[in-house]
Amino acid sequence: MKNFLYNITIFFAVLAGLFMIFILGSYVTSSSIIDKTNYKVNSNIDKIVIGHSHPECAYNDTIITNCKNMASSGTSYFYNYYTLKPLINNNSNIKSIFIEFTNNQVDSIMTDWIWGDKYLPFKYQLYGSFIDSAGLSLLLDKNPVGLVSGIKKNLRQNITIIATSNYSYVANRGSYRYLIKNDVNKEIKKLSTNTNTATTGMHTSEYNLNYLKKIIEFCESKKVKVYLVRSPIHKRHPMVSNEKLFQKVLKTRFDHVDFLDFKDFPVANSEFGDLGHLNFRGARRFSTWFNGLINKGLLTQSDKQQFISENMKK
Repeated sequence: MKNFLYNITIFFAVLAGLFMIFILGSYVTSSSIIDKTNYKVNSNIDKIVIGHSHPECAYNDTIITNCKNMASSGTSYFYNYYTLKPLINNNSNIKSIFIEFTNNQVDSIMTDWIWGDKYLPFKYQLYGSFIDSAGLSLLLDKNPVGLVSGIKKNLRQNITIIATSNYSYVANRGSYRYLIKNDVNKEIKKLSTNTNTATTGMHTSEYNLNYLKKIIEFCESKKVKVYLVRSPIHKRHPMVSNEKLFQKVLKTRFDHVDFLDFKDFPVANSEFGDLGHLNFRGARRFSTWFNGLINKGLLTQSDKQQFISENMKK
């Protein structure tokens, strides 16, 4: 019995030691990376697009003038917040932020995108070095095991960055995605046999929405204009089943922020990658139209949504 207890004690002592090594290694390498990272975007860039895979696939920043797409698949507002802070703090040329605000981002499923086992280790690998003590405490409280996995991945990532001297912040944390596939017809056929919707109980993710609020407040404190945008999605997408909840959140929490709704932008089936994402054809046409709309003065209009709707009909 004594041998068993001794072995158990040694086992947990070794685990604790390894855990401390991972934490210390991540902290030391993160400190080095923060000091050496190049946060700069090109000096002509004054617009940033942020969000998850919808804007990642929709906004071709080679077409949109003076714009950098920093959206990334599977990214909640929690990680968007830590993406934006270093960018804005180090680039005074950034004047406008376009934040994707669509139906699934108000849904309770987004909580899992912050600390769920599928997302936390991978996202912490990319953003962990830049997460403050408040964010770290939240992750530790909600998923300590997932956080340990993320710290290990972050340490490996940091070592790779240091070894290769790849200190570009912008190049490694979001970009336009050139989506080639077209699975719309296949997904529409599935809808007839699948009664599931994007929501389970029409509840909100308070943590995700609170971080959107933090993003907006931070941008406003830096005199950076915020626009909430909803990228084009297919009219058959089950995600819109929570439209009432979406509109309620928009009107009760973010009514003071300009909302640019492109959900109903006319897109052919051949221009979608799937029901939620534009492929490269759709992105090319939408981005060309969006760029033209900005050049026509969209952002200076008193009624921006009316201006959008009128131009959709042309």
